[in-house]
Amino acid sequence: MPTNPVGMADHLVAMSSAGARSGLRPAPDPAALSSLLSHCEPENARDAFLRFTWSNRTPQPHPVAQTPGPWQWCRRHPIVTVVIAFLAWAFTTGIAGGQPLAGLALLVVLGGVIYWLQRRANSEKRPAAAPMNPWPYGAERIPAYGSLAGESTLLRPEAELVGVAVLLVETIQASPVVRSDLIYTGTLLEQINASLYTISHQCHRIWWIRSSLEKPESTSDVGRALQAAIDQRVQRVEQNWRELLGNVAQLAELAADFDQYAKVLRDHARHHRLMADGYGMPIPSAPDPQWQYLQEVQANLSAQVGFLNDTAVRVSAVDLG
Repeated sequence: MPTNPVGMADHLVAMSSAGARSGLRPAPDPAALSSLLSHCEPENARDAFLRFTWSNRTPQPHPVAQTPGPWQWCRRHPIVTVVIAFLAWAFTTGIAGGQPLAGLALLVVLGGVIYWLQRRANSEKRPAAAPMNPWPYGAERIPAYGSLAGESTLLRPEAELVGVAVLLVETIQASPVVRSDLIYTGTLLEQINASLYTISHQCHRIWWIRSSLEKPESTSDVGRALQAAIDQRVQRVEQNWRELLGNVAQLAELAADFDQYAKVLRDHARHHRLMADGYGMPIPSAPDPQWQYLQEVQANLSAQVGFLNDTAVRVSAVDLG
């Protein structure tokens, strides 16, 4: 696997700066972005990718919802059970020609048949593992056709980019902003996770195409036609790969903003403590501008996450065929 002198993190910083120059996004702080991505080395990205695809390596069955059996239902509804049992006993006694013991025996046999059918129905429900991503085992080491920007010698760039995205999402999830009562991030985290899986699936598409391309063995017209088709496919893949890098760069900018807003929240707490310990000093009665700023933070995060989601969906909709 070739070595690229420019790492994946450097590519993401460059993509972020390019997006700012084009006017698509506000200008990020390259130093803050580089500091944030400093923990996204290939080794850490590989470990994050393996964690993310663990469900595919060790399939975990989903719990099967078992229908309550007859005895559980009877314990939950004792009165209804007594009424039904009496009616059933009266009915089976009539069928048995007015013999109560025979009617009771028929009732017991009927209950046993129902219980056996219930157990059989539950045993036929097979739990199925449904991996949350399509990556196969060992995907990070499978040889590929050609190379992509940011490729290293440790693992495939598609797997590394997914690992970097996982690390960035984990950074966001660990941010104090998420645990703050001043900024609501519940739905934002759901959208960020959805973007992560969209990025993962598109990286897998590129991974599958580059893993399945086969070089022509001849210089005949057929071989040249095959090479031309491969070159066209590779060109589309490389373009989509650059868009994917831009998408993950947006995620890195979002993580950097979460880090910046965490500092703002800590300053807000310090200011609140200072005003509470004023030792008799008059507290200003004017509206607190900090609340307005925090509302702007909420709106900014919502807009960024929405843009991240829209970009992930648009990039994943590109035809690579």
